[in-house]
Amino acid sequence: MAALLVNFSVPAGDGVAQAFNVAAIPTLAGHTVYWGLFSQVFGVPQTLLVSKESASGHGITILPSPPNTFVVDLLTADTQSLLGNYYHEARVVDGSGNITTVIQGICTVTMDFVVT
Repeated sequence: MAALLVNFSVPAGDGVAQAFNVAAIPTLAGHTVYWGLFSQVFGVPQTLLVSKESASGHGITILPSPPNTFVVDLLTADTQSLLGNYYHEARVVDGSGNITTVIQGICTVTMDFVVT
């Protein structure tokens, strides 16, 4: 199964609840979802900068509806020191330990501004 390409942007310093739907997996029930944001050089992922996971309640919530949807909670602290394009991906691990990469893409962290 090919991972779904999902690009999104967030202003630096903003907290965001980013939802993803992975219809290619029959169910997320009983699975653990991992999400990571990486620096990149020439499009190649380098260093893990932010990570979230559903098993410990550390930043990912699997929703009961709509089916196969999970939300990654990016906090202000996650984005405040970032600016530019970053690679992100989500992986699902089933009860047998099988890993499936379900989401890949670019997260663009944009400049924030203050309206006066």
